[in-house]
Amino acid sequence: MERLHATRPILNYVFEFVSIYSQMTRKKKLILILVFNLALMALEIAGGIVSRSLALLSDAGHMLTDSFAVLMGLTAIYLAKNRRTPPGPSATTGPR
Repeated sequence: MERLHATRPILNYVFEFVSIYSQMTRKKKLILILVFNLALMALEIAGGIVSRSLALLSDAGHMLTDSFAVLMGLTAIYLAKNRRTPPGPSATTGPR
């Protein structure tokens, strides 16, 4: 029972973060994910170099590709919102 009481403040922080996260836009969520991913990747690179662990370094490389995928998602959001010309007859979506 004491252990549950000790974790209540931690759970309050988790629930507060979840409520804040649910109110964020998609773009802000992706930026947050990108920052966390790059920070953890930097920690894995540092840990891999210090401990001479190839597994940590390869996982950091995997996280780099994950970061690139999130960056592609951010680029897609940017391009979708900043469309210069409205679609017209010259912008087809398939064969006519």
